[in-house]
Amino acid sequence: MITFVTGWMLLFGHLVRWTTELPVSTSRIAFFAVLATVTVTWDMRRGGSALGRGWLVANTAAVAAAISIVWSAGDRTLFHQPLWCSLLLLAPGLPYALADARAKRRAGRTRDATAPAAR
Repeated sequence: MITFVTGWMLLFGHLVRWTTELPVSTSRIAFFAVLATVTVTWDMRRGGSALGRGWLVANTAAVAAAISIVWSAGDRTLFHQPLWCSLLLLAPGLPYALADARAKRRAGRTRDATAPAAR
């Protein structure tokens, strides 16, 4: 799921910059590496996915890492990532996202079928 979320974040970067190639710098790599590491560590420590506090901690650590890399190493571009690479990162997470959407839809139908009829 990490690649799925990273793919969506990179697609958002393509959309904001309105370009088919996204410049990848050391700060961007550090941001995503720290974001993934802190998110996985937080989830393993807590035993579940806490969207509010977990993402807040992960994003704070990732932004701090990116800023410190910019201050120490500069912000030069290492390479340009094409749009198709960002789309390719979505592929591993698509089956899980579709299964989750189907499960929610089935749960909604089952809940409606078992609910007593209002008269």
